[in-house]
Amino acid sequence: MEQATKKKILIWIAAIAGFLLLLALIWLIIFNAQFKTYKDSVNRFSIRYPGAWDIFPNPETGAAVAFVSKKENALDTFRENVNISIQELPETVSLKALTDTIVLQMTKVFPNVAVAQSLPIDFGNRKGQQILFAVDKPDRLRILTVWTIKGGSKAYILTYMSTAKNYPVYLPFVAVMVKSFDLN
Repeated sequence: MEQATKKKILIWIAAIAGFLLLLALIWLIIFNAQFKTYKDSVNRFSIRYPGAWDIFPNPETGAAVAFVSKKENALDTFRENVNISIQELPETVSLKALTDTIVLQMTKVFPNVAVAQSLPIDFGNRKGQQILFAVDKPDRLRILTVWTIKGGSKAYILTYMSTAKNYPVYLPFVAVMVKSFDLN
């Protein structure tokens, strides 16, 4: 192959790579622009959330705040949501003990629940735990729960609930929420 032809091919490859990089950067800017910051001065945390979602501070569920997705269409019967709850712990509890308690609570609420994935995670600038629960009966739900303990006596728990079908659709937004969660 001629030197000039090789040079043209390399220029085209570089141009395409640069164009794809530019597209990725534009997508990242647009994706990040969709988020707003929620600050809770009472419970001393902040989190980025999708700006189009509805916010319900102190909903009746006992959570500190609930973020709820918009309906996808008129037939949408389940709105994906993320809740932040804070639980006072009766005594100093380890992350492992809290994990066992959360799994036990989930089995009481959802008798058909299964742990699909469990792994340690950094959450709120602290060591935390993340478990993905699968509930296939009566509804096909996925529940991602992430938590950490502050000061040994207060648990901060983020719960993302979705239909199994929409779980991967909203997961990138929830990943930003989990990563941005900050305890003051």
